[in-house]
Amino acid sequence: MKAIIKLILRRLGYDLVRYQAFPSVSWNPLPLLIGEWATRQPNLQLVQIGANDGGPTDPLRHAILKHQITSLLIEPLPDIFERLNQNYAGVDHVRLAQYAVGPTDGTLILWRVKPDSNLPSWTRELASFDRNHFAKFPIPNWRDQIEPIEVPMTSPTTLITRHELNSIDCLVIDTEGFDAKIVHAFLDSAIRPLLLVYEFFHVPIAERISLRRRLFDLGYLTLDVGRDTQAVHPSLAELIL
Repeated sequence: MKAIIKLILRRLGYDLVRYQAFPSVSWNPLPLLIGEWATRQPNLQLVQIGANDGGPTDPLRHAILKHQITSLLIEPLPDIFERLNQNYAGVDHVRLAQYAVGPTDGTLILWRVKPDSNLPSWTRELASFDRNHFAKFPIPNWRDQIEPIEVPMTSPTTLITRHELNSIDCLVIDTEGFDAKIVHAFLDSAIRPLLLVYEFFHVPIAERISLRRRLFDLGYLTLDVGRDTQAVHPSLAELIL
């Protein structure tokens, strides 16, 4: 994985070197990786689960727009989805969907910070299927600040059928602790993205280890960047190299 990143950087005119005292900064190679990939595979298909509002701080936004990557962006919270819709208004190669993704079709209770709360704006973008998840954040009286909403949940197989996807090349997941279950659901459905990115930070350690072993057995090369795990399938490594 590190060799792939270094090769991409060199082709873009950069180099990656190690110094004795390296600053504790998490640098995300994902936009460069996807950009290089898109130049070699114009029909690249990307799915982002937990897309939030897709604003300028989203690391995928620039690559999606610059390389016109065919994308499906999924966000279950109604008000956040509305902002996502506004941020991608008029972008024909991007489709949007408002639901959660999980192992089965049905509905789930999703906990979120109340939209009309007086808390900082970043808290209103938090949502989790685990009510106690909010205890991890500096939210005063968090039990009084959250509310449940019922959201539809779609399985990977139904997602593929509903949106008529012939493949998912790049799958990016950020769901505040539900990530491992979603990854397993895709793998259980025999869906093998060439690039798989998920947030491991809120996933219990036992689940992290189990998923990492499964990815290793499937041949994926993995690298942890910040709070995310980036898993590259050997087929993508061959394409980029």
